[in-house]
Amino acid sequence: AAFITFINESPIGDGYIQRSLSLNPSSAWAWMFSGWVKAYLGDPELITLAEMLQRNGHANETGMILKIDVEGAEWHCFESMDDEILGRFDQIVVEYHGLEYLADARWCERAERVFARINRHHAAIHVHGNNYGEIRIVEGIPVPGVIEISYANRAKFALTPSNALFPSELDTPCDPARPDLILGSFRFS
Repeated sequence: AAFITFINESPIGDGYIQRSLSLNPSSAWAWMFSGWVKAYLGDPELITLAEMLQRNGHANETGMILKIDVEGAEWHCFESMDDEILGRFDQIVVEYHGLEYLADARWCERAERVFARINRHHAAIHVHGNNYGEIRIVEGIPVPGVIEISYANRAKFALTPSNALFPSELDTPCDPARPDLILGSFRFS
């Protein structure tokens, strides 16, 4: 199965790709963004996931894993992504940025559209607050600025409701010098 990832341009990202390719040369990797602003502005130099799959020879593949960490451009990526393409992925791991804007009605509408699109084919199975960012108070509720969510394809996995507390024993803080963020219970089904 192919593993597709979007990461922003940085020396760390370049090392990440090179290390990953050395561990698994058959993986399909893509260097999509030179910063989230380009995606937000609809830069014509950026390519769609469908184009990326075509270029990498994975246009007809299924059973793939999609990892997206694009510093805020994930909202644009999912809004513009074709549902049929999205459904080909068995697992999706996303780092969502900008949750401090939850009180903004327009931002919230966009987030709801993105989550609804993903939830057509996938169910959230794990959530983790990224403790590198700050906790913001949104309408009296503490919210991490960045949250990581893992999804599984509903058609490929037998999913059952969960009352798990997060972080779990599987989690470690993103910043080991700071305590992990307590998110509590999320109802996944």
